[in-house]
Amino acid sequence: MRDPGGVHLNAAGRELARRVAAGDGPFARAVSSPLPRAVETARTIAGRPVETRAELATVGASAERAIGPIAQWSDFARAVRASPAVAKFAAEQAKLLREIAAALPDGGRALVVSHSGVLELGAVGALPDARHEAWGPTAGYCEGIRLIFEEGRFVEGTPLRVG
Repeated sequence: MRDPGGVHLNAAGRELARRVAAGDGPFARAVSSPLPRAVETARTIAGRPVETRAELATVGASAERAIGPIAQWSDFARAVRASPAVAKFAAEQAKLLREIAAALPDGGRALVVSHSGVLELGAVGALPDARHEAWGPTAGYCEGIRLIFEEGRFVEGTPLRVG
């Protein structure tokens, strides 16, 4: 959460990140979009230094134009099936998530902080055959998805909601 036009978390955003941090972790790795609010969120939740990856910052103009109206995770899955540009972005995000997961120590966990659209398309790309309609509404502030990675591939996804 940030103030209109701001680049940093506002007080409510910092408090939300602290609240989320109290219920999760530890993380062997924290990776974030380079946008200041994402780095601040990741650092607060993970309690550790954060790597930044530009690929987590934005969906990009061509994919964004092709996505259409979004309310549910399944809307992103539909956009992946309907648009080569969106499918390409989802595949690139899934590849990045696989690289992050594959580099973890056994039993290690990573925190990845990105933005609306980037998050959902990465998860859909990671689990293209999942029942995306069961995942419900898209993620809100400090919400996301827990992806389970086994034997070189993602096998399960569970949306994470802020109560």
